[in-house]
Amino acid sequence: MLYNNKDVSNEVELDETYVGVKNKNKHYSNKVAVIQGRSIKDKTPVFGMVERGGKINAKCVDDVTIKTLTKEIVKYVTDATVYSNERFSYNSLKRIYNHQFIKHSAGTYINGHVHTNTIKGF
Repeated sequence: MLYNNKDVSNEVELDETYVGVKNKNKHYSNKVAVIQGRSIKDKTPVFGMVERGGKINAKCVDDVTIKTLTKEIVKYVTDATVYSNERFSYNSLKRIYNHQFIKHSAGTYINGHVHTNTIKGF
């Protein structure tokens, strides 16, 4: 069950994704010119937070910049340990929370209690 706009606390996993059809799979008349990587020209960014064993908060966001994501996290996450990947947008969290992250770029997806598997599964 999705609980949107709810406070989450304790241990919270964070992640973002992009929803939409890949440009290469679109009809020629609907393709977007000059895009690459995580472009939001043809996809919608969605940011999610899940409290382990508890509530989920997910919503469409304008972008996944440090300003946008930090604003959403501070708005809904109270006293908590937060887990994320190493994305630069989460860098400011260490000043606010006990922030631990997993290095997906190094091929690591779980390190003891540090992982984002719950939010990825959502």
